[in-house]
Amino acid sequence: MRKPPAHTLVLTAAVAALLVILAALALKYWITAPAARVVVALIPVPAYAALVLVTVAWVRTLDGLQQRMSLEAMTFAATTTGLLALLYGQLEKARVAPAVNIGFIAPALMILYAVGYALSSRRYQ
Repeated sequence: MRKPPAHTLVLTAAVAALLVILAALALKYWITAPAARVVVALIPVPAYAALVLVTVAWVRTLDGLQQRMSLEAMTFAATTTGLLALLYGQLEKARVAPAVNIGFIAPALMILYAVGYALSSRRYQ
């Protein structure tokens, strides 16, 4: 399998993020019809699906050490995101924290993946 260039990953992620932002703005300020709101809300989904496919294809081309680092980063990101979601959910139940859009989970996971990868790469220097 041919390795997708790194810029393909970055471009796909940027398009997905831009579509999320544009859809959120459209839903907040311009789109009022219920059917149109559903369509606009779902616009970013194909870009995120493409991001999943490009990311998996890219990870499959990594060597063993890079795959291990990627696995460690994803494990860190997934477990930390779960912990933070649980923590915040409990604070919401206690009524000491405002409700948060669940859409923030995906960006949090991506940011924590980057943190996890940085930690993993330091370990293997």
